[in-house]
Amino acid sequence: MPSGKVKKFVGFLIAAGFIGLSALSNLSFAFQVARDPYLACIFGAFGIVATFTNAYIPLRILDAYDAGRKSVIVIGTLLFIVSVTVSLVYALGFASTFRDNGAADQAALSANLKTTEDQLRDALKAPRPNAKLVNEYREQIKKYRTVGALKSDDAQATTLEALGIPNARYWVRLLFAIFVELGSALMLFIAFADTTKRTIPRSRA
Repeated sequence: MPSGKVKKFVGFLIAAGFIGLSALSNLSFAFQVARDPYLACIFGAFGIVATFTNAYIPLRILDAYDAGRKSVIVIGTLLFIVSVTVSLVYALGFASTFRDNGAADQAALSANLKTTEDQLRDALKAPRPNAKLVNEYREQIKKYRTVGALKSDDAQATTLEALGIPNARYWVRLLFAIFVELGSALMLFIAFADTTKRTIPRSRA
């Protein structure tokens, strides 16, 4: 089995990954919703601070628990709940915007394919079909199909809904946001918490 130091180092790397991804997603969401770069930086800064706060507070709560400081535990827990909620809203906004943009692009691609197919049918029905125009339409259709115009707008959500999960697109977004934010909030705590067996009861003095 890996030593305790190796386990903590691996946990730290995982936590750093979660924290970095959470901060980047919060900053990205800020630039997606704010038209002005200056306001986006301010809005994004709140999201980044929330991410680091989420990672820091559980460690202080652990210290407060060891020291028997109930007031710190209560205040820290309240701030942690608010901070996680804020960060979760950022992450959910990022996931929603990202997936909506992808679905919109796919829908537009599929619509272009259908329009071109209709144009090809009309061109073939002409009394004297324009061979050059017909070939252009066929080449366009081939390109659209090559880049995935026949795919679903959201294949992941479609598959989950086929398995009986309603509103799968929204559940996927929520799951992504919860995973990122809980990982960034609790991974450092998990990595550095003392999990050794105690032979002497914890003092509450």
